[in-house]
Order: sequence, then C-alpha cells, then structure tokens
Amino acid sequence: MVYDEKLVYPKVDFRDVNEGGLITSPSGNPDYSSQTGTKTFYRIFQNNTTSTQQQFSLQLQGDGTVLSESLSATDIKISVKIPNTAENQTTGFLNVSKSFETDQYSDGDGALSGSLSSTISSGNTTTNTVAFGVKYLKPSEYFIMKIEADNNWTGYLSNIEIVWS
Repeated sequence: MVYDEKLVYPKVDFRDVNEGGLITSPSGNPDYSSQTGTKTFYRIFQNNTTSTQQQFSLQLQGDGTVLSESLSATDIKISVKIPNTAENQTTGFLNVSKSFETDQYSDGDGALSGSLSSTISSGNTTTNTVAFGVKYLKPSEYFIMKIEADNNWTGYLSNIEIVWS
C-alpha cells in the first residue's frame, strides 16, 4: 500500500483508536495490522518519448529492500509486462532481477540487462537496466510494473523512476 508517501506492506491500523483524542478517522476505516501473505502492487508507465523504446533504467529509492528473483523474507520481486499492443508486442511478467534471454517472454523470464544492483538503502538510488529484447513500446504506449512483497517485508520504496534509453 502507499502510506506516508512510501510503498509499504500493509500493517497499519487505520481505525479510530482515539488515543488521547489525537486520532480522528471516519468510521469503518480498515485495520491492516494482522495482514499476512504476499501482497501485489501494480503501476503503469507510459513511453512518453517520441521514439520506440526497448529498454529503460529503473531507478529505485527506499530503505531496507532487496530486489530478488524469487519472493522470500524481506525481499521484493519486481516484474514488467508489455500488454497487448497494436503491433502485438506483448510479453509475460518479466523479472527485472533475472537476466534477459533471447526470445524468452513468458511469465517469470528475465528482463535484466547487465549486472543486478539489488540493495536499496536510504539516501541512495539503485539503478538497473530493464530490457524487452526485440519487443518494444511505441510512443504513448504503456507497460505494467508488478511489485510483490511478503508479510515479512519491513522496507519501503519512496521513489520509482523510469529513464528511457
């Protein structure tokens, strides 16, 4: 969930607990404090350039977070997908922590170009190159980013930026 301008695992009680009269909230607010299991966050990004794009730099800021090929403990898993486009450039959800392999576009295949920079720590920007291979986005087309986290994830993401190359 996005809370306090950060993407976090939902563990907050938003009910009006009214401790000392300091908290006021609408009735029926949710209590996420006992959430368990994997949670998924989706976001779309647009190719806002004037040219066809096949790769981009993924820049992340946050703290206590590790990008991983598989979802475990305090790691997060990020995947990207080109939905069906006018020119049928669709892909499955490609893992940004796993190396791209030619003609591999199914769910779980890789999208990483180069070495993985996996640690996201406070005050730093972690950058990785994400590649769609021969698949592409024309100007104004979109791709989907999926971020998965387990209930043990205690880190956060405070900024996600796409720099087209």
